[in-house]
Amino acid sequence: MNTYGVPIFKEVNPALFTIVTFPFLFGIMFGDIMHGIILMSISILLCFSERKPGTLMGQMGSMRYLFLLMGFFSTYCGFIYNDMSSVPLK
Repeated sequence: MNTYGVPIFKEVNPALFTIVTFPFLFGIMFGDIMHGIILMSISILLCFSERKPGTLMGQMGSMRYLFLLMGFFSTYCGFIYNDMSSVPLK
């Protein structure tokens, strides 16, 4: 967010709005049950695994809640869209 300029005094930093709305908009865009469950499972694994600095789990550990919300909203919108692996459920 700071690429286009750092907010000055009494200006709102748009990073907060981006962090809050991105997982939901990702779910609306992606909207697939199976892929959302896979993403959510990997993020749950990240949440409960040990994170050591310098490892893959350590690097992705800071994004674990973002991935969890992205997987949740993707699964939720997949149920709304009635879509699992690009095949409609009947």
